[in-house]
Amino acid sequence: NFLSKKEIPAFPIQRVSPEFLNTTELTHSTGFNKPFVIKASDKIANVAENSLSVDDNLGIVLPSRDKDLTYVSEIVGPSHPVKIIEVGQQAEISDWTLGEYAQYLKSYRAEDHKVLNMITLEFSATPFNAKVQAPTFVRDLDWIDTIWPIERRARGDYPKVQKYCLAGMAGSYTDFHIDFGGTSVWYHVLKGQKRFYLVPPTTSNLRAFERWTCSSAQSDVFFGDLLDSPGQCFQFDLNPGETFMIPSGWIHAVFTPVDSLVFGGNFVHSYAILRQLQIYSIEHRTRVQKAYRFPFFRQINWYFLVNLLPLARTKYCKRHDKNENSATQKASSWVDDMMSDDDEPEIDDLQATCDGLQDPMVLYQLPYLVKTCALWYAEGGGQEKGVFEVSLADTGCSSVEEVLKQWWEVLVAIAETLPSSQDTSAKDNASEVVSRSEAAVAHIRA
Repeated sequence: NFLSKKEIPAFPIQRVSPEFLNTTELTHSTGFNKPFVIKASDKIANVAENSLSVDDNLGIVLPSRDKDLTYVSEIVGPSHPVKIIEVGQQAEISDWTLGEYAQYLKSYRAEDHKVLNMITLEFSATPFNAKVQAPTFVRDLDWIDTIWPIERRARGDYPKVQKYCLAGMAGSYTDFHIDFGGTSVWYHVLKGQKRFYLVPPTTSNLRAFERWTCSSAQSDVFFGDLLDSPGQCFQFDLNPGETFMIPSGWIHAVFTPVDSLVFGGNFVHSYAILRQLQIYSIEHRTRVQKAYRFPFFRQINWYFLVNLLPLARTKYCKRHDKNENSATQKASSWVDDMMSDDDEPEIDDLQATCDGLQDPMVLYQLPYLVKTCALWYAEGGGQEKGVFEVSLADTGCSSVEEVLKQWWEVLVAIAETLPSSQDTSAKDNASEVVSRSEAAVAHIRA
């Protein structure tokens, strides 16, 4: 009721057709820093025997639109435990099963029901995983797909954040939040409708968000009323068949006008390194509980450096190592070994990510990641340091410090590869990378 009394301006959301969504063009032009909606496609292929809808343009696979939560329950397992939010009290109920909630949604009476919301069912480790595939745009960027070690993934040891099912009753409301670890989000409405309230992640707005989350009166205050500048809170509606892409750090709340079924997921990527580190820091300062944070956050950032170093040295530093030192030789050998393996998708994903390091929007952020990993390693306990050190084998480096030192050299080498035809802003960013890199190298050597 209180939302209906608010005069909140409409967000000028960009809506794009699936056939015009190009990962390279989108990331290179904007760095994926603004929300956008992918329109509902009129070219959906229905696979009747599997009850799936496939959009080849978007690369997304979903259950057909006639399916409901009962269908999800039958495949995931009706006894699968789920956490439910009782919206009126914003209280979590943890003794429900998926089958019970699916049945509740079918049988509740409008005049006497409690409004319930399910937003935390992550199913990537269940049989339902095969029924959903994220858009190609997401899979091209997602570090869990491109960086996380395949052998750990095979053991089920990975950040389980890629595939969620959300089922909310009419009247459900999720208050303002930033997705954990500064993750970006893909969010597809299969049935129903969602109303988003969006606040851009400006420095001022993030400070206001941090104060609000630490306030004892948080539940009594609409966050949008606390912003320093007027007109910073917006709203827009997401309709059936549409896919919403939420960039890192955007503060948002979600209202459900009608019963809805949504599929989506979270991902970290190279174009949001700074924002991801910033949100992680905010979570640390505001003491967000471990259960509500991105799992393995430090590890996936470290894997980015460790797994890309051999490829990056081979691609960018060979010209500087005419007599190739032992680390570069080992890196080249490791790349050759991987190229000869049957597991081609792994090297292809890593190579594409490595090629993307030349994008000034990525390059500008990398010194911060190297420096942050150095700080994490310095302050970490024995177990955390062990995680950093156990992943050194394929880098040709004997220590974490050597990995970090070589990354500074790689960054300077990459900056020097930027062609003179880069636009002014790109060249400015590249120059700043070089200066920051040289200063950081001097600091580490000191």
